[in-house]
Amino acid sequence: MDLSKFKLEDVLLAAIKSEVEAKEVYDKLSWKVRTAHLKGRLEFLAKEEGKHKETLEELFKDLCPGKPVRLPKKTTVPIPSIVVENKSPFVSVVLEGAMRAEKAAKDFYDSMARLFDDDVDVREILESLALMEAGHYRFLEQEIERVKHEEDFVIDWPMMHSGP
Repeated sequence: MDLSKFKLEDVLLAAIKSEVEAKEVYDKLSWKVRTAHLKGRLEFLAKEEGKHKETLEELFKDLCPGKPVRLPKKTTVPIPSIVVENKSPFVSVVLEGAMRAEKAAKDFYDSMARLFDDDVDVREILESLALMEAGHYRFLEQEIERVKHEEDFVIDWPMMHSGP
């Protein structure tokens, strides 16, 4: 992804916006799932996205001194986002969207890091964020098969746990 055609301020604000939106999705999803294990994992991801937001806000303050952190309603910068399809009641569908968004976020931060070849500190922060997003992808990948298995019982055996 070529981010060089965008203003640095816009790229950073888009990145912050992406993290805010991801946190919101993980928070909402954690309230809807029934299993404590998955709820805890989603809460963990929401906290991670919140930390990424804070890191990016600090970076924004350092690189755009004196400018306020005001997130745009829309951005021209192509940001990674989790698409939640309202038609599907299955958590696995949301997790698959989250996996795509985490992969896109990794690519986004890798692209941002390339903008800072001359600034090792900033580049390393962005490369670290890219690695964390890749970790989130693997984290979700581990959960999705288990979730799909549970959903199979809901689809195929609706009275499976109802007793005699």
